[in-house]
Amino acid sequence: MASILVVLFLLGSIAFAVAMVVTIMHNRTRERDENWREVAREFNLQFFAGSWNSGPAIAGTFNGFFVSVDTQGTNEDRVTRYTVRYPGSGGEGVGLTKQSPIHFSFVKLLTGKNDIEIGDREFDDKVLIDARDPVAAARYLSPMRRQAVMRVLYHQPFRSPRITDTSIVVDTLGIESEATNLRDTVSVLLEAARTMSAPTDVDLAVGAAETIEAPSPLQDKVVQEPATPEDRVAPEPHPEPEPEPQLSPATDTPPQAVPRPARPTLDQHSVITDLFESGRMGFETDEHFAATYAGTQIRWSGEVDTVRELRNDSDFDGTGIKATLLVGSQDGSEMRSRIAKAVVQFPEGTEIERGQHVEFTGTLVRSDRFTRQLYIADGGIQP
Repeated sequence: MASILVVLFLLGSIAFAVAMVVTIMHNRTRERDENWREVAREFNLQFFAGSWNSGPAIAGTFNGFFVSVDTQGTNEDRVTRYTVRYPGSGGEGVGLTKQSPIHFSFVKLLTGKNDIEIGDREFDDKVLIDARDPVAAARYLSPMRRQAVMRVLYHQPFRSPRITDTSIVVDTLGIESEATNLRDTVSVLLEAARTMSAPTDVDLAVGAAETIEAPSPLQDKVVQEPATPEDRVAPEPHPEPEPEPQLSPATDTPPQAVPRPARPTLDQHSVITDLFESGRMGFETDEHFAATYAGTQIRWSGEVDTVRELRNDSDFDGTGIKATLLVGSQDGSEMRSRIAKAVVQFPEGTEIERGQHVEFTGTLVRSDRFTRQLYIADGGIQP
């Protein structure tokens, strides 16, 4: 009898352990899929659910670029694959990958790669360039495109990144579960796609200053003399600095400092215009936000789009309520891809629902140009 009870206890323990594992895997899968669904919604892409042993996927078109994120491989070799496709712009079939540390001629011969050099030593040493037309490839790889290529090829934690004149493909190890990593990777690739697909003549005009050949040392020392004495112009005299006023200890007092005016409340539409309609590159927008808006208190209004519990979130620390609010567009457009959104961290117990128009406060902490999102911590609903 005792042995039967032991067996039943062991079987029960095994069943309980299996049930716990299944529950944990189910919760992780649900949380992962929710993060993928959130990123798909932010980029206006379609979401496809996965299972515990197969990853989800998102795909669609964003600002004219086709974007897809899915998983490839099995077990230890599973990767999350990001693909962005864009119209070609004179690249003539160029292909770009990271240069192998050992890139001798016999290695290139074995791999079948036609490694073209364009005269930029650092770029040529780090990037393997394969193209049907070397002249077209050299023209296509303008300074701005070379910078975009280097940012993608040597961006951690990208694995085996591949760039052509019509697409970018990168992998990251495992099935990605964090919304921040998904969002940041898609944003990096869209930023690069924007540069790679820009018209070549426009790109070259912008980067022309970087491609002008430096003068020789002899040219640096040549000074053009005036042709005649009449052409010589006497240098303008520098005005003498005015002496600082002397103060009499008995009668004079130092001038009072003029107080700086208080910073006006940030208008949400002005911020949207400044950040998302300025034409800045992604990293320039990040730098401008950090210097101008980060840490600033705001009082804005918007329509609640999504609401969910804040738990183990990749955007905010702690717990509470995470809501996305539609806060308008610079041009009044009703297209969802043109509408800016505020992602706000509210305290636990905040009662809001989808479709509700609210006035809220908070602190600006981050922006994302591609998703047109502003992240706001310490949020509160105003009556």
